[in-house]
Amino acid sequence: MDRKNILKILLGTGISILFIFLALRKVNFPELGEAFKTANYFYLIPVCALTFLAFYLRAFRWRYLLLPVKDLSPNYLFPPLMIGFMGNYLLPARAGEFIRAYVAGEKAKIPKSAAFATIVFERVLDGLTLLLIGLVVLFIHPFPGKFARMGITALAIYLAVLFLLLLLLYVPGFFEKLLVILPEKAREKGKRLIQSFSSGLEVMRNPRLLFPSFLYSLAVWGITGFFLYVLFFAYDLKLPVHAAYLTTVVFTIGIMIPSSPGFIGTFHYFVWLGLAVFGVKKEVALSYATLLHFSQFIVVVITGLVFLYTEGISFGKIKEIRE
Repeated sequence: MDRKNILKILLGTGISILFIFLALRKVNFPELGEAFKTANYFYLIPVCALTFLAFYLRAFRWRYLLLPVKDLSPNYLFPPLMIGFMGNYLLPARAGEFIRAYVAGEKAKIPKSAAFATIVFERVLDGLTLLLIGLVVLFIHPFPGKFARMGITALAIYLAVLFLLLLLLYVPGFFEKLLVILPEKAREKGKRLIQSFSSGLEVMRNPRLLFPSFLYSLAVWGITGFFLYVLFFAYDLKLPVHAAYLTTVVFTIGIMIPSSPGFIGTFHYFVWLGLAVFGVKKEVALSYATLLHFSQFIVVVITGLVFLYTEGISFGKIKEIRE
């Protein structure tokens, strides 16, 4: 492992430790243990089922994003998608995004950079959809100013990325001019990479593809917020539905912060932060966050491992792709 990867792992681990400390600060550990004891674990079954459904719908959305490159069925795209998300849970620096693009590119014989471009745009679409949900929740239930600041920061990041993607799509020559400092061979390779990446953004020119992509985004995050609501019943939390959606927005923005694989620490802290708005005790909120994280981890990792086997991909190959 090279020095750069070691530094990424150390940074992510350090950030996770910081957020674990913040989450556990002033926690009554006997009460935390009691929250785990009294939770109704039966509700993990529907939560896991809904989690699987939400990820499956992502494959339908990805089909629309990839249509300008190649028409691929959701069932064909689901294995690379889950292998990629598994990579995010098991490997540092969100390596799963690159793994997903690589596996899809190899499997479907499409440019890997084009596949990666659709994943970058997918993340922007996710972010803007979540912020729209957050705006709707704001009209129902006012929330602290720090959440508004989080939302504004996230909006600025997503819009900046969207601007760069539009620039790549409509003015690729701007980026090609930046390659002038490179040797001729590297410059030519860079131009091909820019052209290939731009081809993965063609969906942005087509409203007939963008609209269903947005509808699938709403469905993905609608189901995600709903299974957070279902898990409320495991703790007999009498909270409104919009509490689940506010929590979804908060923790999803929160896990944008680099951390260790699987978003350990950041996930738990920001789930608690969202639930604290509705007066949920910290011990109950952290127990809830742990069960929620466990359900996500189990579904993503088990499904990803199954597809690794069925697609004939070894862990050695995954390591090679990541590097």
